[in-house]
Amino acid sequence: MDLINILKQEHRELLEQIKKIKREGINSNQAKENICEFKNLLVKHLRREDHELYPFLNEVAKTNVNIEIMLRAYANEINKIEEESLIFFNKFENNKFTPEELKKNFDKMVAKLEIRIISEEKKLFPKYSNFKSKNK
Repeated sequence: MDLINILKQEHRELLEQIKKIKREGINSNQAKENICEFKNLLVKHLRREDHELYPFLNEVAKTNVNIEIMLRAYANEINKIEEESLIFFNKFENNKFTPEELKKNFDKMVAKLEIRIISEEKKLFPKYSNFKSKNK
């Protein structure tokens, strides 16, 4: 399976885990286990992007200003998402949320992730595939 298909599969797994958390309830008995699984999936996915997707695109960006601009914007956005996610998971793991705050903060975090996933699949992944096919 090529990288983009793997990343898309990981996106589906993340989205399924989000649905599971929402379906079973953010404050349910299973919430801690489900959110920890979500965190593990997210960390694994972000590492794969950092080690496999972005190094290639950064090389392309050295000679393509449009890709450079796009990557800068994506990097700024994901840095904010990662920072907010780390704060969320830290607070969650240390029981620093009221039930209402937990739901509100989880919903806010996943809304940003869902938007990011759509953007990556519509814009970033096609660019990667296009440049990768030219470099075979």
